[in-house]
Amino acid sequence: MELQKQINVDLVTAMKSKDTITLNVLRVLKGEIQRAEQSSKGKIELSDSDIIKLIKKSIDGINETGGDQAEVLVLEKYMPKQISESDIIIIATKLILKENYNSQKDMSKIMGYFNQNYAGQYDGKILSEVVKKLLTNPESIL
Repeated sequence: MELQKQINVDLVTAMKSKDTITLNVLRVLKGEIQRAEQSSKGKIELSDSDIIKLIKKSIDGINETGGDQAEVLVLEKYMPKQISESDIIIIATKLILKENYNSQKDMSKIMGYFNQNYAGQYDGKILSEVVKKLLTNPESIL
């Protein structure tokens, strides 16, 4: 919810400063948030992690269509700091050792842990590759 408040504050600031790129991007984002809040049971409040998913989806859409990178920069301001690959390795290794995970069947548990604790802060593809390597051949990654 804090993220949505920040977006609204920045939207007003962009209006006052006549920053058209930021204004247009934030208007679209605010519209996407409002659409996502609508459900068959009425209005629901989105968590910050839900909003981060919407922002990530918007960034991916802009990049796929070859859109303006200035728009991406505006949206990236609201994304959490990304965890580096080395930090992913450290966190995953600690989790594997702590929980005694040792087979590919445990991969979903590790992925779920990251999704719950580090939503929007990691690249899923990198995490998947690291976890596969750690579970099949732990020495190869270290």
